This record gives sequence, structure tokens and C-alpha cells, in this order.
Amino acid sequence: MFGIAPTVARSYYIRTVAPDYEPLRRTETAPKAIAAAEKMSANVSDKVGGRAFLAYTYAVAGKRAEAEKILHELQAEAKQSHVSSEKFALIYTGLGDKDRAFEFLQKELEEIKILPIFINVAAEWASLRTDPRLEVLLQQSEWHRE
Repeated sequence: MFGIAPTVARSYYIRTVAPDYEPLRRTETAPKAIAAAEKMSANVSDKVGGRAFLAYTYAVAGKRAEAEKILHELQAEAKQSHVSSEKFALIYTGLGDKDRAFEFLQKELEEIKILPIFINVAAEWASLRTDPRLEVLLQQSEWHRE
């Protein structure tokens, strides 16, 4: 079986899970949103990215222990092979830890000189947009400079 291309998986995730945080926070709809994220994570070819999105989804849905379990797995994996700092930033964003999210976005910027391309519009990054640190990072990012 072929894995879903990362862009297709992201599109699937955005259409089914991320358009509105409320389905993740409402007890009656959170299971459906989590199931969609689990399906995406299981079928995506970018397993690290899929797990990061799943951890983010768990965190926003209030399943902190599950999110932290994936976070710890990715931290261990990062000791053996490269894991993009963006993935950690996403998980920390879901966990509500803006300081750690910005720490990892700064690392991402140092590593590859760019920030996630959808950071200005994707729902999962919305909680960071009111923080002035994001604008500072965007000005340093090669893709976001004016």
C-alpha cells in the first residue's frame, strides 16, 4: 500500500480536523477529529509529520498524556536522526506552551532559514499569531520577507 503524500495528508487533515478548533475541544466531536488525525497519521508517507499532527490534535483535544507520549518518542528519535524543529513547535503549540513553540520555530529558522509556509493562515498556528515574537521570526524567514 502506498502512503499518502505529505501534501495530500496535510490537505486531508486541514479539511477534516483543523478548520475549527471547536470540534477538538467539544467532547461530542473530539473523538471524530481524533479518529481523522489517527487515520491521517497511519496513512501518511511522512510518519514523523503525521505523528506530530496527531500529537498536536491530542493536545488540543485535551489528551495531554497521549500528546506528550508522542513528543517524547520524537525527542528520542531526534537523537538518532533529524526531526524538524517545526514538528516540535507544532506539538508545543497544541500543548499551549508558546515559549517552547517559539524556541523550536527559532531553531527551524536557524536550520533552514524558513518557517512553515502556512504559519500565517493554517489553523494550528493561530494561537501564535497574536504574539509579537512571530512577527520578529517572520521578518527573518526567507519565505515571508516582504
